[in-house]
Amino acid sequence: MLVGLIVATLGCVLLQHLGTVFVGNYLWQPGAIGNVLAGSRPNLFSEPLWLLLNAMAITSGVAFGVGAAGAAKPLRTWSGPRQPVSSLLISFSLLMLLELVAYAVLVEDAFFDRYLWPVIFTIAVLVVQGLVHGADHQPARAAHISAAAALGSGLLLATAFVTLNADAFTEAAWSAGLGAVHDLGFPAARVDAGFAWVGDHQGGYVVANAQPTPGSPVNTWYLRLFPRLRACAVVADSRLEDNAAVLERRLSYNLLAFGVPEPLYVYRLRSARCPDGGQG
Repeated sequence: MLVGLIVATLGCVLLQHLGTVFVGNYLWQPGAIGNVLAGSRPNLFSEPLWLLLNAMAITSGVAFGVGAAGAAKPLRTWSGPRQPVSSLLISFSLLMLLELVAYAVLVEDAFFDRYLWPVIFTIAVLVVQGLVHGADHQPARAAHISAAAALGSGLLLATAFVTLNADAFTEAAWSAGLGAVHDLGFPAARVDAGFAWVGDHQGGYVVANAQPTPGSPVNTWYLRLFPRLRACAVVADSRLEDNAAVLERRLSYNLLAFGVPEPLYVYRLRSARCPDGGQG
């Protein structure tokens, strides 16, 4: 129970001070990856639903911690020689945890939730293995496993929503970029249709922490990686309040790949870099 109390306290502190217990990148309130277009991406999860997901994550963490602590003893005392697979999983998990801790402490960069996926999977396998071998001595473990499975199913459903949204959003942004090229006549290299588009159509090296392009009405985080970009058309997921941005078209996509329509906007940028509108 002490492990569960520690996990619950840590989760509540993170929720209070950071507003979320999730590391972010895949599972964020606006959806996977976050803001990868100009403007402000609409939230995929409403505030009550996001709070519920955080509460489910804390509860899952408590169940996982209690299960891991209870499973440690059966793993140590399991009669017979330890299987090579178990030893491999334990070694891999420990090495991965050490590597992730070292990266988080020593490398000055963002730490994303996807980095944790391999170690979460292997630790989960070890916990389930310990619970299965200790089931004869601790029948209550079956109830614990059922509760953890229910919580996991809820988080799995949330993950499905995130994946559907990411697919729909990415496809819509790319299609809007293609429309700016084929229908409006902008060269692909002069279009900003998001991080994926810019990365695919810009030549040269990526520059870390470059200065924003002077005079541009749009300066998203990823444009600092591509200082050579001179965008004359930009795709945004909200209206841009700038006189240099002229709305060319309004598109829509489905937030979850079905239903819940959300808009996308294609703007032409008026600046000294685009004296002919950037077309041609």
